[in-house]
Order: sequence, then C-alpha cells, then structure tokens
Amino acid sequence: MGVLRGIAVVSLAILAACGQSQDEVVDGERLTTRGEAVPADAAALASAPAFQVRAASANSSWTHVNGAPQHWVGHPALGQSLSLAWSTQIGVADSRRNRTSAAPVARSGRIFTQDSLGTVTATSDSGTVLWRTPMPTKLDQAGEIGGGGLAVDSDILLATTGAGRVVAMDQTSGDVLWDQDLRSFGGSAPALFGDLAYVSARDGSAWAIEKDNGRISWQITGPGVVSGFVGGPGPAVTSKWALFPFGSGEVLSTYRQGGLRNWTASVSGGREGRAVNIVRDISGDPVVVGDKVFVGTASGPIVALNLQDGERLWTTREGAFDNLWVAGNSVFFVNDENALVRLSTADGSVVWRQQLPRFLTEKIRKRDAVVAHYGPVLAGGRLIVASSDGVARMFDPTTGAALGTLAVPGGAAAGPIVVNRTLLLQSRDGVLHAYR
Repeated sequence: MGVLRGIAVVSLAILAACGQSQDEVVDGERLTTRGEAVPADAAALASAPAFQVRAASANSSWTHVNGAPQHWVGHPALGQSLSLAWSTQIGVADSRRNRTSAAPVARSGRIFTQDSLGTVTATSDSGTVLWRTPMPTKLDQAGEIGGGGLAVDSDILLATTGAGRVVAMDQTSGDVLWDQDLRSFGGSAPALFGDLAYVSARDGSAWAIEKDNGRISWQITGPGVVSGFVGGPGPAVTSKWALFPFGSGEVLSTYRQGGLRNWTASVSGGREGRAVNIVRDISGDPVVVGDKVFVGTASGPIVALNLQDGERLWTTREGAFDNLWVAGNSVFFVNDENALVRLSTADGSVVWRQQLPRFLTEKIRKRDAVVAHYGPVLAGGRLIVASSDGVARMFDPTTGAALGTLAVPGGAAAGPIVVNRTLLLQSRDGVLHAYR
C-alpha cells in the first residue's frame, strides 16, 4: 500500500482544499507543522531498549500480506550482497485510471502477482511465466474499478478485485475454481485459514466464505465510510479470531468460525494541518503478534490493543501510509510524512526516524508527484523499503542508518516480499524483479 496503494475516493473536503487557485510561491525553507523527521540522536538511542529479534531463517513461502494470515512472519533470511537475478513482464503497467494494489504472494516455487487490471500471473522462481488468468468482470466494470489482493495456502490461490469479486484458482493451472460476486466495492487482500476465506470490503461489510465452493458462511456489517484508499486494509486471522479493519478507523474482532462479535475498537484520529489527513482510513492490515494487535491509520494514531478484549495498551500520534512491520521489540513503518520510523512495542515511544524522499523533484514549483514508499520488510538483518522513484532502500533496524540501495526499474508498485533468500519486487510498469 505505500501512499497506500494510491488514494481512491478522498472526500470533497480534500478536493476543496487542494483545488483552489494557486497562490504565489514564496521563497524560503519549508517546514512541516511537526518539524523535519530526523534520526534519533546518540542520547536518545542510548536510552532506548536494544533492538532484539530472533535470528534470520530461510522461508519457502509468503502466503499473505506480510507473509502470513496474522501478518507477521518473523525474520526471513536474505543474502547481504544483492543483485538483479531476473526480470519478467507479468502484466499491464499502472496508469492514471488503474493502479496495482496487490503485493505478490508465493508458495511451492511459484510467485503470484496481480497487475493493474486485476489479471493474475504465476511465475516460477527462475522467472518463467507459468500461466495468466484475467479476473471475471461485468462488461461495464472492465478497467473501471481498481484495487485487488492475493492470498494462497495449500489448497487454492484467492484473488479479490475492486469490483467486489472473490475468485479462487488452481495454483498449478490458473483455472478458476469458483467466483463469488459480493456486490460491494472492495479490493483488500483476503485471508485464508482452515476451511474459510475472509474478506473485508470498503463499504463496511465483511465475509467468511467456504474455501471449497465459494458459499458465504457468515457475513457482518460494520460502519460505512465515505473516503479511503484503493485496495485498503484486509483482515488478520488467527486460530481463534478474525479481525476486520474498516475505513471508518474501527477494528472488529470476531470468532473465526461463527462470526460472533467479540470487541470493536476505534483507532480514528489524526493530526491537523494537511488536507489528506481528513482521511481516517486504517492504512494496513492489523498485525497480530502473541497477545497484541498493532493497527495504524493513515494520519495517526497507531495503537497496540489486547487481542482478547480490545483494550488499548498504548497510542502514538504517528500515522502510517503502509503496513506495519513488527519485529522483536519494535514496530517499523513509513509515516504520513514519508519518514521511516521505529517504535518500541512496550509503550509506542519513538526510537528513531529516518526521512525518506517526499517528492520526485525538490523544486518547489514542480512538486506535483509524491514518492510512494512500500514496506518496510525486515530481512537478513536490515529493513527494506521499496519506492516509486525506482529505488529500494536498506536501513539498520537498530539505528535507522542507511545501508545501501537497489535500483528498481520502473519504480515499485507494491510491498517487497522475501522467499527462499530472494527479494521480489513488482514495478509500476508490470514487471516482477528478483534480487539474490
């Protein structure tokens, strides 16, 4: 999601705020309402808890956003010296009308991607295209509604579309096994657990669908929303709970099997000062680690909740424009001012901030293109952020210091994934890049 899979229906208030006649540009240094985001100084780092994370280990699959249905995968292994191993065209490039919102998933030597028009492609781990399957749509929907997401498990590959379709495919052939029309606009990534698939829509609805045949097992209705982002956040699922995020800034916890409501928590809020902060949408899939749930909104706050009862454990005013990454005793994310941030999982305090590029050009009069940042992912001992300006940046998780860059031809379109010690990035021109 980084500039969160692209802003979709932002409210009329934003249009009003951004659509006035241009004022004269005054020379001088530009400061945000909060000051520039900078790395923590030596004293702040010295007083912060040491970064602790388990040793990196090789993983052979990446089945959901952030690698697993609870959106926490640990610490994947990745080589220290990376170079481009292969690049393969996997679909249609992004356009003004249609944008990629699905991050790749991978299993059993296959990498699954979805392009800006929803077509799903399977690619081998050597870069060979194995099959392509367009998503079923009505004639009046083709190319009109963006967004989509992927999930895979031992039985099926599941894809969603912004038009509210949920499509199950055979992983080997790409054949459609079933197609469910939810009659809702959606596009968030689904989640698979046991015999059910879980899907949340942008109109405040959520479903559990029988994985074998596509029949609806149960449905719930949450709060509606008038503004949000393409794709949007998807559910997180554990052996007992299913957690659904909504564009209103609320998270609903239900029992996974029957859909009985457990608790609802509101994480809406936001800083004033920028028109985009009117959007209160949850900006990434909830992350479940142990007995805690971590949730971020586009303009703040980020909160930690108790998994059992939804009690708020701590709150920080930082906003997050993509998924949170939880590792050890830290939460990492790109905030709403394009800074990479590390928080303490104990109390939400900021350990460091590292500013990332905000505009494709630094010339004041030409700042019409904002850099989108996707990630971060912790792999091989460093944080990786892939960006639309054609660069993947790596940072030290302890201090935030820059460690190096990789060129991403075409610019990143979705979050990075790591499988079998390989970094995989999908670009805006419809190409999948592999680095080893």
